[in-house]
Amino acid sequence: MSGMQSVTLRLSSRRSLASLDIAASTGGPEFRDPRTGVTELRQPSRQALSLHRKESHMRTIKTFLIVSLAGMISAQVSAQSAPIEFRVTPTDRNPTSCQQWDAELSRVHTFTPTTDGATLRTAGGITRNMTQNPPKVFTTTLTIGSTNFNVTADTSKPPGTLDVAEPRTGCRWSAVAR
Repeated sequence: MSGMQSVTLRLSSRRSLASLDIAASTGGPEFRDPRTGVTELRQPSRQALSLHRKESHMRTIKTFLIVSLAGMISAQVSAQSAPIEFRVTPTDRNPTSCQQWDAELSRVHTFTPTTDGATLRTAGGITRNMTQNPPKVFTTTLTIGSTNFNVTADTSKPPGTLDVAEPRTGCRWSAVAR
């Protein structure tokens, strides 16, 4: 019993000897029976009860803060990995030669952020990894037949946008997150 002052009272009795220890830290007496070794705390002081309540409240607050922080982090992670759907449409200035890709590109494309970039899944089932250049702006190259398309997804501000461009002919498609 470290940090305690001990006062031993010897009671002359045929049945037992008992010692009474007074706890300096809590101000409450402890009764220890030397035969059984059982120690009981009897009538803790108001100061000890107040200290116990404060410690209990602090543990509760710490637990609440830890659980809340964990919840916020998991919510951010799930929000970052939530898929975004885009349905691209041709721009008004597309040359007529661009219409050959309208059917393929105008279906729903799914953009999903990952820890190190993003993925883009086209309606035809093609999945491409996207790299992040500026924060929350992702790029990749998509090949349909022998034609390459530059794809840019910008999720830096809501709603997200997806732009598809074929650089040789000037064809462009764009979409806003659904």
